[in-house]
Amino acid sequence: MDILTWLIVGLVAGVLASLIMGGTGYGIIGDIIIGIAGAFVGSWVLAKLGTGVPISGLPGTILVAFIGAVLLLFLLRLLRGMTSQAQCALERHRRWRSTATQTSSVLEDVCL
Repeated sequence: MDILTWLIVGLVAGVLASLIMGGTGYGIIGDIIIGIAGAFVGSWVLAKLGTGVPISGLPGTILVAFIGAVLLLFLLRLLRGMTSQAQCALERHRRWRSTATQTSSVLEDVCL
């Protein structure tokens, strides 16, 4: 495949994966990167599962990249959620240590 094909596959797969995952996307460059990385993830996952793609050619490549991009976005959002929860816990602890007289209701509104 030439570079233009990789860019088109990455863009289509990244945009479709962003729409399916309920996001607004990462912009044109971000969607292309997610789609191209998704092609590698998708081909690796399908190889580990011992299955192939029922569609050949460019549509099959887009399908594999789409599957991988959805998995990649799922993992990225999972990691982002864990990171924000950890930041929230650190902020609660910092506020608790700075003012020991605050009530728990004040501390609970930090991460809503």
